[in-house]
Amino acid sequence: MAGMPVSCLLDERASWDTVKYPENFFLLRGNHECASINRIYGFYDECKRRHSVRLKTFTDCFNCLPVSAVCDDKILCMHGGLSPELSSLDQIKRVVRPTDVPDTGLLCDLLWSDPEKEISGWGENDRGVSFTFGPDVVQGFLRKHGLDLVCRAHQVVEDGYEFFARRSLVTLFSAPNYCGEFDNAGAIMTVDEAMCCAFQILRPLNRMERCRMREDPSASWHPRRPAAQLEDRNGARRSPAAGSAVDDPSGFPIYCEGRPRHAGE
Repeated sequence: MAGMPVSCLLDERASWDTVKYPENFFLLRGNHECASINRIYGFYDECKRRHSVRLKTFTDCFNCLPVSAVCDDKILCMHGGLSPELSSLDQIKRVVRPTDVPDTGLLCDLLWSDPEKEISGWGENDRGVSFTFGPDVVQGFLRKHGLDLVCRAHQVVEDGYEFFARRSLVTLFSAPNYCGEFDNAGAIMTVDEAMCCAFQILRPLNRMERCRMREDPSASWHPRRPAAQLEDRNGARRSPAAGSAVDDPSGFPIYCEGRPRHAGE
């Protein structure tokens, strides 16, 4: 869901796993799985430079991807966040695919909205698209729909995962040293059959290791085009410190690496 975009995953193993294990492996659409964003942030250029597949082929695939999933009726997953238009989970089921990502509305919000600890209710998003939402929105949504946790991505977080709204929402970001610009860790959340959640931490490279990778480009995984933590649809950037989804800055003293927790705990 976070860090490595679906556009990269489809080029590698995930597309094969999705086909081979259709009942076990699921890909959700992110905000970059969109033709207009791919033209701004370099995927279009990469397709022309490195692949014989046209961007339209990828776009046709992206337009068919699901945008949300519910794990065992308790954990709601999406790339971005909640929407003021989302009053029933059935609305997500009724999203007709294939579809492009509109500039406003439910689908746009699920891919673009962000949590904001300093507000109550809904607010304006500095990205210039969709909304921000406060802790009260998350907690009210969970109570209304009988859910325990919202799991989303969309923002770089220092420790790879960060909780929000009294641990009612978690932001996951799986790419350490994002774009070679940040010293963030990456994280993967696993959920067992008892709905017990644990986090696997992907530690960032130190400065010397990063320099070594830059000296040997063939070994570097960093994208050629850097990006900031928050991007808008026009490619504008925000500072790494902006838009944090944290309401518990320490993170690890409460939920140490690999320490399990139950959804809603």
